[in-house]
Amino acid sequence: MDTVTAQEAVDRMNYSQRLAVTLQTVFGGVALMLAGVGLYGVMSYTVSQSTRELGLRMALGASVAALLRLVISRGLILVIGGLALGAIAAVQLM
Repeated sequence: MDTVTAQEAVDRMNYSQRLAVTLQTVFGGVALMLAGVGLYGVMSYTVSQSTRELGLRMALGASVAALLRLVISRGLILVIGGLALGAIAAVQLM
């Protein structure tokens, strides 16, 4: 039988918990990155579809700040909708 220190014994017992927490952190980071890339893609598509509208607004005198507010508000609507649906799904799965 090996003699181990108390700290080594505790480390061996907690290894599976530390591994699980590390994996959850890594997968959570990957999920967050994928969500960010997806949101960027949707926003890019939305802006490319409304290029004519944005150009017309600029031609009629809209400021850059007003256009930026418009684009960001549309993106926030998508984010808030996604958060609401995700929260509802999470509560249902609990």
